[in-house]
Amino acid sequence: ESDYDSNFNVYEQDTESAESTDFQQGRSVEFDGADGSHYAEQEFTNYSNDQYDSNHVFAAEGSESSHQAEFAQLDALREEFDSKFAEGTVIEGGNPAAELGPAN
Repeated sequence: ESDYDSNFNVYEQDTESAESTDFQQGRSVEFDGADGSHYAEQEFTNYSNDQYDSNHVFAAEGSESSHQAEFAQLDALREEFDSKFAEGTVIEGGNPAAELGPAN
């Protein structure tokens, strides 16, 4: 009896994201008076954000197993045990009563 099993898996994932934000704000005031006076005011905000993100995930897993069993050796051992047991239980000799000695 023998069997073999293998199981291997590979996992992969890619993610990407991008963001771009631009913001501008302005204000300008300018004034020239009749008397020759001059007034100027300016406010300005500028914001810019650019982001890029990229992720790559890789994973692998696996398993492998095998099994072997040989029952033919077990059968041969049983046959040998049976034959040795039969040989060990045989009494050799012609008269079993004579081997035990004289009866009183």
